[in-house]
Amino acid sequence: MGSVHAPHRLVRRDAAGYRAALVSRARVATPPRAERCCHAVRRRRRMARGHRLVAGHPANNGNAVTIGIEAAHNGTAAWSEAQYGAYLKVVRAINKRLGNPWNKVVAHKEYGAIQGKWDPGNLDMKLFRQRLLQAPDKPLVVMNMIELEAKENPWVGVRKAKPGAGGERKVGRDGKGRFVEYENAHIYFHPATGAHAIPHGGLFEAYAERKWETGELGFPVRDFTKLADGAVMAFQGGVLYRKDGKDHHVVKGVIGQRWALEGYEKGPLGWPTSDEISNGTGGKRQAFEHGVLEWDPSGAVKKIGDAAKDLTLVNAAGIPLAVEAVDLIAA
Repeated sequence: MGSVHAPHRLVRRDAAGYRAALVSRARVATPPRAERCCHAVRRRRRMARGHRLVAGHPANNGNAVTIGIEAAHNGTAAWSEAQYGAYLKVVRAINKRLGNPWNKVVAHKEYGAIQGKWDPGNLDMKLFRQRLLQAPDKPLVVMNMIELEAKENPWVGVRKAKPGAGGERKVGRDGKGRFVEYENAHIYFHPATGAHAIPHGGLFEAYAERKWETGELGFPVRDFTKLADGAVMAFQGGVLYRKDGKDHHVVKGVIGQRWALEGYEKGPLGWPTSDEISNGTGGKRQAFEHGVLEWDPSGAVKKIGDAAKDLTLVNAAGIPLAVEAVDLIAA
């Protein structure tokens, strides 16, 4: 599918529902669709757009309430000025047409409750929404995303470092990460993942035990969520769960996808009680309060060919076909 390039214009098509398309001199971007959006596969990355996730919207079926647009991108490279600028322009145009605030937008990775949605990759959505509010004919204003995160989350409390970039500590293998300690949280930032506050009192301490950003978790990719009896936060390397009064565990990969389908901690399995461990035959096994999930690509559970190893093979809902290789084992 063609990349989004400028110059472009917004056009309307009479179809089953409202549809908009970016048209450039050379290529046409995937049309945003109000009636139905395709899930991303391989090199296509989708941003769910037009409506930010709000109360009353479905948790996993954004197609009915959003207009989506795809862009050709490998998920790790820097976004070109033309492609990033086109995304800004089309979001503003659609929101203007719908009478929405210019920054009313949500990414695929932010909307879906099912684990594993990561696209569009290497795009800081908090910064993107700030860019949408800036005048398109003016130079971009440089923003400190850690300070913005603290301003929008006053619960983090007093900053325990001098203001500005001079008070930030550089972290990460590439040296592009930053963090600042606050009274009630640490705020971590990386250009690829954005700024996110990790609260003290459970989640941050668990993150520290797993060697912070240098460990398996990497940088945070979504804001934390307080659950009825615990908390959860998504990182590059998995989703960190901590039940009140219990130890912390990471859920990820195909087992994490299947656990999500079972209903997360509210489903029949309950909370995780271990991390993934080897099942002795090349697969993985993870224990939960009321059962076990096991995945074995060798076929000990179920042989499904290439889909057992290739997580880019997905079904119509965008869930890896390898999920079908996980069987629920009664406790």
